[in-house]
Amino acid sequence: MPTDTSTHTLSLDDALTVLRGFVDEAGGQSAFGRRVGLSPSYVSSALTRRRTLGPALAAAVGLEEIEPRYRVVRVAA
Repeated sequence: MPTDTSTHTLSLDDALTVLRGFVDEAGGQSAFGRRVGLSPSYVSSALTRRRTLGPALAAAVGLEEIEPRYRVVRVAA
């Protein structure tokens, strides 16, 4: 990861990769959930994209959830 984190953003895939690394390091979803005070089912739902990471889970892995941004590619008629 770059040292200047103010402009670095991750895709959802990359954020989930970060989460999977923390889960693996903790020894599984239950252990990670206990460590960060979240239910293992919430962690599982985030990993399988049934739920968003959300602020608490994102913060637990050193991330911050930001709103999606959009870029104009054509002018609507």
